[in-house]
Amino acid sequence: MTCSAVCSTSTGELHEHVYAPFRFVLYTIVGSGVYNLVLVGLGYVLGSRWKTVEQYSNYLNYAIYAAIAIAVGLFVVKRLRRRGAHQPTGTA
Repeated sequence: MTCSAVCSTSTGELHEHVYAPFRFVLYTIVGSGVYNLVLVGLGYVLGSRWKTVEQYSNYLNYAIYAAIAIAVGLFVVKRLRRRGAHQPTGTA
């Protein structure tokens, strides 16, 4: 990397580049924690009928997988549209 590339990097860009992985890990931990707390709470409330939670947790997993697939699809479509908007449409 040249000095001009390093010197021209703004503090915000550097901050985003360095801390983005930590934010991802934090969000993953929080999301997993909430998911597990819900399952443990349902198991506690249902007591000996905890097998019911196990039976229906697969449906919850499928709903989460579908939400992730939709989010990824929307992200890809948004990126493709943004990339198409920046390309020249013809010659003058």
